[in-house]
Amino acid sequence: MNFHELREKHRNFIFHDYKITQTETALHIQYHFEIEGLASFTPKWEFIKKGTPTTTTPQGIEEMVFSLGMAELVSYWKITCCPNVIIKAGYLNDEQIQWWKKLYLFGLGEFFYLNDIRTNIQDFMHISTCGEVEKTHQTAPVAQPKGVLIPVGGGKDSIVTLELLKNQVSENNCYMINERKSSLQACQIAGFHQSQVHCAKRYLDKQMIALNSQGYLNGHTPFSSIVAFSAVLQAMLLDNKYVALSNESSANEPTIMDSDINHQYSKSYEFETDFSHYIKTYTTTQVVYFSLLRPLAELQIANLFARFTPYHTVFRSCNVGSKTDKWCANCAKCLFVYIILAPFLPQCELVHIFGEDLLDKPELTDVFEQLVGIQTNKPFECVGSTYEARLALKMLQDKMTVQGEETLPYLVKHLLANHHFLETYNYQLTDYNLENDLPKAFELLLKNKLEEV
Repeated sequence: MNFHELREKHRNFIFHDYKITQTETALHIQYHFEIEGLASFTPKWEFIKKGTPTTTTPQGIEEMVFSLGMAELVSYWKITCCPNVIIKAGYLNDEQIQWWKKLYLFGLGEFFYLNDIRTNIQDFMHISTCGEVEKTHQTAPVAQPKGVLIPVGGGKDSIVTLELLKNQVSENNCYMINERKSSLQACQIAGFHQSQVHCAKRYLDKQMIALNSQGYLNGHTPFSSIVAFSAVLQAMLLDNKYVALSNESSANEPTIMDSDINHQYSKSYEFETDFSHYIKTYTTTQVVYFSLLRPLAELQIANLFARFTPYHTVFRSCNVGSKTDKWCANCAKCLFVYIILAPFLPQCELVHIFGEDLLDKPELTDVFEQLVGIQTNKPFECVGSTYEARLALKMLQDKMTVQGEETLPYLVKHLLANHHFLETYNYQLTDYNLENDLPKAFELLLKNKLEEV
């Protein structure tokens, strides 16, 4: 359906309210959204808790629940892209309104691009609020939070974070949205007890899926912003002080070259700093949010991960195969992970992990060209930079030469045949990106690990 026609027909999107129900062991949330003239939506969440939190106030919890609703609503708003968004569930000042508009605009960059929607921050959405007047910020109770909440997605990045923090397992907790076998296994291997693994349950409203199937607008939303808000809420419920993400410096690179369209916008350092400012100002000063791997690039993380052999058969990063907990071996994510691990793992182990040699598959040529920069734009996936991909292939080529292997894989030969020379080593695997927000103790931990490489 046409973007402009839908906006004309459905002018208003309303965030009516939310309902919180608590027990000693759980916090339940139900949101109420509406596209006027089309449908109402009641998505739900369920969080684990252990009694009454001692390091935050009920108001702090409520403010974070409201903020999570603001992050959630864009998944439903995008169905018709209503020009007016009316917030009845809470109050937003002018700075907050601009903050949310920025997240929605850049977080939906891929959605707008693929749906051929041209818009700007002034025109795409008008947010008005008629909730309660802004509340004065209350100080938290005397008790101080401690320990780290670690969001675990089941891929190599969060596994590296688990390993870096495993010496403090007794004080830390793991977090995930909906259970995933690879995530649960990674937590177990890292030494976390079942009682320290907390799976929030997110229930999408089925009407959204039904409307998408009828031809209403659909596409990528900034899911990592939902991870961020929900993880901080979970940390508040568990009295944890830190939320340690596993986003890397490579996430800052645009997907569409020479533009601000980035599939990973809500994993970027820009979002991280914006988010930290927002929660400190409007929700809680008790939780510190940062990415432990921000100083590293994807290739450096792969180098670390290659050393953590117990995880090699359980980690998964493939979105296509996520429901069956498998590598599909045909998508951009699978191929990129294969490429950056190739310099550090024997080919037989890579084939055991993925089921086949992905660099010897001619049918992956188009995806490969996007990953290594032969084509202008990268795939819309959570993949690293084209520079890293080429550097990994250069390292692989050198490794094969040392080992006396003369036949390069099909896709590497294809790269060389297209006059895209493999990169030279102009940075070290111990390089450290200073654009990060790591607290001092975590910075020392990461630097010590890099010195071991």
